[in-house]
Amino acid sequence: MKFYPFSGKINSVDEWSAHGQSDSNLGHKGQAVADTRTKSDSNLGRKGQAVADTRINRLTRWLTDSVNHLFCEENMVNSRDYRNPNYTEKIKLQRFFTQLQIAASFFKEHFVGKIMYYETEIESVELHFSPTNFMHLYGVDYRKGAGSFFDDCLNRHVIIDELKIKKDGTTMQKLQVLGSIEELLGKHVHLTGPGRYLYLEFDYALRTRKQILALTLKETSRKIVPQSLLDLKRKTVFPKGQKVISIYSKHLQTSELFYYSKD
Repeated sequence: MKFYPFSGKINSVDEWSAHGQSDSNLGHKGQAVADTRTKSDSNLGRKGQAVADTRINRLTRWLTDSVNHLFCEENMVNSRDYRNPNYTEKIKLQRFFTQLQIAASFFKEHFVGKIMYYETEIESVELHFSPTNFMHLYGVDYRKGAGSFFDDCLNRHVIIDELKIKKDGTTMQKLQVLGSIEELLGKHVHLTGPGRYLYLEFDYALRTRKQILALTLKETSRKIVPQSLLDLKRKTVFPKGQKVISIYSKHLQTSELFYYSKD
């Protein structure tokens, strides 16, 4: 506390209080100046943060738009391979809806959320299956999206007018083998190496011993995923591959192992 000298006498308590109040006012003014500076600094900090947030938001939007643009281009290229089915083809497609529901249930129970292992005497593959893979196996395009196609098949809510089929005519061929899809977990599965089927190049294939069906696989930088389903009854030459001696799955959350086939 500061003391200020006075040239004269303080004649009353009121005068003393007045001087004390003056000191108090000076203190309040100093505090007000400090508060103003603090608020100013705080405002500058908020403005700086706002500028940083704006720049981050702009960068995020730019990256999002760029990625979306790339995906749109990819979808445009893929959509050129499909066309709307005619009336007769729609009738044929509807006849497969029950089998599509059974196949979707099969993949959901045994493949989704798991890693599937197929082993031969000389090699093995780890197959990762997601619901979005299902649509591409059968050569169809669904305007609502690949994930919605899987869900709609499970719930028997497929909208026929949302479907497109391959221009090369292979959609109906792929759908013909729907009834044999459970063979992929049977005792007569073979694993092949890389090959080519018409325009389709694959890294591996799981096929039945007899000329029934094959599931081609593609190896990405991170994992092996399903690529397409083939009707082998219409093809005389296809790699025979090695007999699969063990099929088992590992649950992605619990790591539980389940064996389907083991010699």
